[in-house]
Amino acid sequence: MSLSSIGLLYIGTSLSYFGFRKIAAIANAHGVHVAIHVIMPTAMRSLRIILRGNDSHADYTDDDIEQIAQTLAGYELLAVSSMSREAYLVKRILTALHARASRPFLLWGGIHPTISPLDALDSHADAICLGEGEMAFAEFLENFHDQEARLTTRNFWFRTPGGVQRNPQRSLATSAELESLPFPLYGQKEYLYRQGEGFQPIVNFDYLDSEAMAYNTVWTRGCPFKCTYCSNSTFLKLDRNYAKVRHASIDHLIAEIRLIQAQRPYLRSVTFHDDCFMALEPQYLRAFADQWRQKVNLPFCVLGLTPIHVDEEKMAILVSAGMNRVRMGIQSGSDRILKFYKRPSRPGLIQSATAAIARHARFMVAPSYDIIVDNPIETSQDILATVRLVNDLPRPFTLSIFSLRTIPYTELEQQLESVAASGTNMMEGNYLVCAPTFGNILLYCSAIMRIPPALLNRCAQHVHPAHCGPRALPGLLMMVKLLFFTQRAFQHLRQWDFSVVFGRLGWVLWRCSLLPSPSAGAARKWWSIKK
Repeated sequence: MSLSSIGLLYIGTSLSYFGFRKIAAIANAHGVHVAIHVIMPTAMRSLRIILRGNDSHADYTDDDIEQIAQTLAGYELLAVSSMSREAYLVKRILTALHARASRPFLLWGGIHPTISPLDALDSHADAICLGEGEMAFAEFLENFHDQEARLTTRNFWFRTPGGVQRNPQRSLATSAELESLPFPLYGQKEYLYRQGEGFQPIVNFDYLDSEAMAYNTVWTRGCPFKCTYCSNSTFLKLDRNYAKVRHASIDHLIAEIRLIQAQRPYLRSVTFHDDCFMALEPQYLRAFADQWRQKVNLPFCVLGLTPIHVDEEKMAILVSAGMNRVRMGIQSGSDRILKFYKRPSRPGLIQSATAAIARHARFMVAPSYDIIVDNPIETSQDILATVRLVNDLPRPFTLSIFSLRTIPYTELEQQLESVAASGTNMMEGNYLVCAPTFGNILLYCSAIMRIPPALLNRCAQHVHPAHCGPRALPGLLMMVKLLFFTQRAFQHLRQWDFSVVFGRLGWVLWRCSLLPSPSAGAARKWWSIKK
């Protein structure tokens, strides 16, 4: 006996949620009626919010929660996915559903149940899924109507009358098993919650607003590093094999992209959210580059570059294939803070990696480097070390500046507690909104233009940590941010890149045949110069 219907609820910041879409595809493959419901309570890309510096959680009333629960109550199974930032909203919805006389079986998966399983189970979830969910979810579906068998599903914890039943973890999916997984499910019944209107069908403009003209996906899985601000440190405690980089074949990846190209002919680029894309060997990257040029021929972006994996050879291979944008984590210019984060680093590593990237910058949108600010243990010297490092980076570049937010029950939270420091909880603030300190203003300024060393030395006396120095500079910070984002938008537009913002504008230009072919991007320019 199979399930009659499954409701899938994703609460997050975009319409990509590639992992959860694979869960939807698995349910679809089992012949079950699947409907995807999306709630986006956080306007992560709202320029107004980022400039003004206030948080962006939507204020959901009790009527909103009741309306959401009423829509979702009719399914036999409701599977929910969220990160910790949205856990507060998941709890409210599960509580409302649990109180109904007739309700679905409530399953919660994603990052938050993995790093905080007991907290998730205490929120009226009937079961939670920890770690990789695809193979475990398929097993759960097979056994759903056999309660005894269902309660043995690996990767799952169940709330039972006798207490919490904790099942062991499955072995992580092998490359062959990743190859067997269906592609992320798009184009089925999908609904976006709009306050005052309820769940409404997702239309093309919703994708353009959320994802612009890019397709977001993940090819490789795994990361060997255990940076304390990252949830991967928790995954590694769950299974050390999360450190190994695994992936489906190049043919499987190409087939996924070709399918989405057929569904969305306006796509201008692909964005890979892999943690360790560049950890792949040069020989394999060459094979990827050859097939990408022949069968996809779209520009692509690689996020999550780690300095230790970046070198000249790999950059040349990927730029030749069409890589037109990268983002790499630097986080801090202070050795003390990098050690606190357990961030892999060595003298000159950041400089050599940024130099390799800079040699190809003319073929790309300006590379973006991640910086973490507002750390409660930072000193003025730590902040200045970061400002000076950034100021000396080869240009052009831009910054992705993130205000430190702790994820509950993670190593970073424990670290801060051990030194009697308190960070801002992930649920309490938008990590794109940083404190209006002079040090943060200097970081934005250094991305706009190089600050003369003499001027920077004079400014140094005004740099103080967010937790102990003057912070009443919101007007100046907003003005500098406006210049910063104007420059950043220009860097994208001059490359005809619509992978981050201006999705509707790009779509209109595409419909009017005013956009040049995306294949005439970095790869073609690179090859013409090489020849």
